[in-house]
Order: sequence, then structure tokens, then C-alpha cells
Amino acid sequence: MYRCSESVLTECFKGAEKWNSFLCHQCLLFQHKDCVKKEFGIDSCIYCFRRSIERGKNVGRFEVNDALKWVLWHIQDAVGVQMKLLNDLVIKAATWQFTTSEDFIIFLKQRICSVFTKGKVDRASVSVYREMHKIAMKEVKDFQRCKDCFQSRHRFEEFNEFWISNVCSKPHLLVYAKVPKFPLWPAKVLDNRPNKEQLFCRFFGTKDECWVSAEKCYLLSEEYPGKTEPKVDKSFLQAKEELEKHVQNLISQFPSKFRFPPVRHAVNAKALSLFEEPLFCNEEVKDLEFIEEIKRGDLNEEIAMTEEFCVKQEIISTLDTSEVNNSVVDNTDTDNLSLDDKELNDSTANKENELNVVELLCDLKPSYNSIEEAEFDLKKQKKKLFVNILRLQE
Repeated sequence: MYRCSESVLTECFKGAEKWNSFLCHQCLLFQHKDCVKKEFGIDSCIYCFRRSIERGKNVGRFEVNDALKWVLWHIQDAVGVQMKLLNDLVIKAATWQFTTSEDFIIFLKQRICSVFTKGKVDRASVSVYREMHKIAMKEVKDFQRCKDCFQSRHRFEEFNEFWISNVCSKPHLLVYAKVPKFPLWPAKVLDNRPNKEQLFCRFFGTKDECWVSAEKCYLLSEEYPGKTEPKVDKSFLQAKEELEKHVQNLISQFPSKFRFPPVRHAVNAKALSLFEEPLFCNEEVKDLEFIEEIKRGDLNEEIAMTEEFCVKQEIISTLDTSEVNNSVVDNTDTDNLSLDDKELNDSTANKENELNVVELLCDLKPSYNSIEEAEFDLKKQKKKLFVNILRLQE
């Protein structure tokens, strides 16, 4: 039985009029307000909501319909019978009639619901329709999570079983995840639920997928985070081989950017991309990228405050901080100062900058669980000072 918030083919749909439900006037699908609110945290139609998100990603119509051909291939392979609904879907995908992949799901649900409501359907047909819906939801969701992974998975001749080792245009976060009855296993993070502290992981080797609590995951480290590495398990050896190829591809594409974080480090459930996690970034490279994006105007002040870039004190000290330390330099005759006195004034100005950051931290009065957390908060406050300096210079 499917969850009622994910499917209209269950008792949830049949009893829609008895519950607190609504009919979306755009996609014409019944949904329970409580189910949508509880599962997705929104009050509007979930299908139209997903469609709007996909439109915001600017995925081309050709790319969408090309992926839907593979979805239909999976459905035909599983069902094994010719149906008018399948033929209609194939024709619409071949003529590029679907703007988004969610349009495909909405059209499929509408047609199946119309079959169910018009008259009695035998059990064999019910099982076929349910299987069609199940495969369509799974494959379309996989495409929506990452189109690069979806395309790699269907390029058999090029990647074969090592398609998971391919690096996407936006590399996924890498973790060691723990599921019951299995050791810590390397995986890619494809999706997350920040409010529930859950990560959707695809595991190397087995290619299995499941939701895992963020508390049971560690950032991928060079050393195995468990007590003993399972060297006998063939699936784990396959996973290790695929992981090594993936890391090699990462290093080849980002030679001076990627690094391994420390062993057994906790995972931030809000991070999806690999380089959104500062511990995977070489700090010097990330600092230069941050400065260039600020200067180009690609980052506004609000984004610059919240993005987790590694901004070090050395970068702040190399800026033209005349607006900050003029009060120290202007009160002295620089022409008559010796070299030692000038170095002393420079160090005094840097110490004042350091004190300003420390005062900000004291005002916040956070409770740190580790040294890394305190250092990260210090870098974050330095970043705020850095942005303020740039604003003063403008």
C-alpha cells in the first residue's frame, strides 16, 4: 500500500470526499490537506509544487522527454503487456509534449484515476496499473533528484556497472552511512529532509537506496570510520573499488579543490553538494573563489552571510583595510616611524580586527560541542567582517 500523500491509487483517493481534502484546479487531483502538510510542509498541491520547482531548474524539454523514454522503457519491461495508456505516453514523449517530468506523473495519475472511477476493474488490471505507477514514481523521482545520475545509469556501454563512479556537474556529498545489519558503507547523498535530519543515500557497490538518519552517517574520510573494515564481503570490495574510481574522477576534475575531511566527522543534514561542506574544500582555493564571486556581484550580502565558505584571517589581512585601521595609522607620523614601529602598528591593527571578531562571538554566547564547531563559527564571523569591509570600500 502506497502512502496516501504519494499516490491517488489507494484508499486515500477513494475516501477523499469524506476527509479534509481539496481538488487542485490545475492538475485535477484530490489530496488530503493533512497528509500534504505533514509530509511536505506545504498547503498547496504537491504535484504543482514539484512542477514549479522543476521549471525553476530550467531543464530543457528535449532533456525531459528523452529521460521519460527511459522511464517508459522500465515500465514496459516490468509490465510486459501492450496497453493504450502506455502507447499514449510513448507518443507524447516522442513528440516532446511534456514540459516537465512532473507533467508526466500528473497525466499518468489522471488517466489511471479516470479508469478507476468509470467502472469496475479486475484485479489483474489493478496490479498492472499499480506497478506502472510505482515504477513511474521511482524513476521520475530519480531524474528529479539528479539528472546527471539518471543519464549515467542509462549509459550502459560507456560506464557499465561503474556508472555510479561518474562525477555529476554538481558533485554529491559523500558519506559513510550505517543501516541495520550492515557495516558503515560508502554512499552518495541524493536528497535530504533537514527538518527530520534524514539523508537519502545511494550506496556504492549494491546501488541500493534508502533514507538514513544523519546521526548514523559520517563524512567520507580517507580512513575507514568503523572498528574493522569488512575485507571479505564481495559487495563491500565492489563498493570500495567504485568509490576509489569516483574519488579519482573528483581529483581529476577538481585537482586543487578536493580534500578528505577528518575521520568520524558528523554530517550536516542541510548540505547536499560535496563542496557545500567546508571540510571537503581546500581552504585557499575556496577563499579565492569566494572573493571573486563577491567582486563579480554573484553573491549578495545575505547569501554571503549564510554560505559556508572557508574564509581565513590571512585573506582579511591582505585586503585594503584602510577604513578599519585608519584610526591607528592616522594618529602617527608614518614618515618618521622606523620599520619596527610600522610592523608593530600593523600587528596592532590585525589584533584589533581579531578582538572585534571575538567580541561578536562573546555576544552570541554559543555553546560549542567541539573545537571544529568553534573554529567554524569564528570563520563565519570573520566572513561577516570581510563583507562589511568590501561594502565600506565600495
